[in-house]
Amino acid sequence: MNLKSKNSQPKVSVVIPAYNEEVLLPSTLNSLKNQDYQDIYEVIICDNNSTDKTASIAKRFGAKVVMEKRKGTSYAYDTGMRAASGELILVTNADTLLPYNWISSIVKAYDNNSNLVAVGTAVKFYNAPIWVNQIMNILDLINPVKAMWGVSMSCRRWSFYQAGGFLQGVNTNEDALFTLKLKKLGKFKILKDVVVEMDGRRFNNGTINAIKAWRDGFGGNSLAILLNYMFTKEIKGATNNFEDIRKPTN
Repeated sequence: MNLKSKNSQPKVSVVIPAYNEEVLLPSTLNSLKNQDYQDIYEVIICDNNSTDKTASIAKRFGAKVVMEKRKGTSYAYDTGMRAASGELILVTNADTLLPYNWISSIVKAYDNNSNLVAVGTAVKFYNAPIWVNQIMNILDLINPVKAMWGVSMSCRRWSFYQAGGFLQGVNTNEDALFTLKLKKLGKFKILKDVVVEMDGRRFNNGTINAIKAWRDGFGGNSLAILLNYMFTKEIKGATNNFEDIRKPTN
């Protein structure tokens, strides 16, 4: 992994929030290790008060570890990104598989357009029923308000601070709300030919339970965000929290 040395300033920081991800984190970090990006970059793991070996595994891979004891992804994203020193802050999760050109493609997008303040990529689930990705693709096509997924989002460091970071305590669709804040500052782009795969374990408790999880957490709140933004231009959803599906993987 081409990590930052003590006397160098990276252009790119990669931030990964993690909670009890000792099983899947190594795969994510290995996919980072195999990137084709040639310049230096730093990797920051924001440990969201894990009780397993998440932090020690991250350190073994050469990543910087920062702690966030407040439970919730919005806290972990925000704390990890504030620890970043790169001009560009790239964010993924601890249960993802990153394509080899993830960093280089995002950096190239920024280099080619100085007006861009945020760049995301396409995403899909692995380890999930086929219908999950099919529904996700349909929703993406019909949704007029595009946003980044937390498993693959990025922004310029200055725009993170100017936007005020993440809305604290909002732990469902916090990535979409953050995107809407960034879009007020400049251009936004999704790289559709770069695909990040995320673990679909939350959908493996039966079809009915999967539909309920989507409706009660992500789906219902996404609709509220969309309607609020379209008709009132307010950045808010219907709920601040939902059942935490981040269970220990062992």
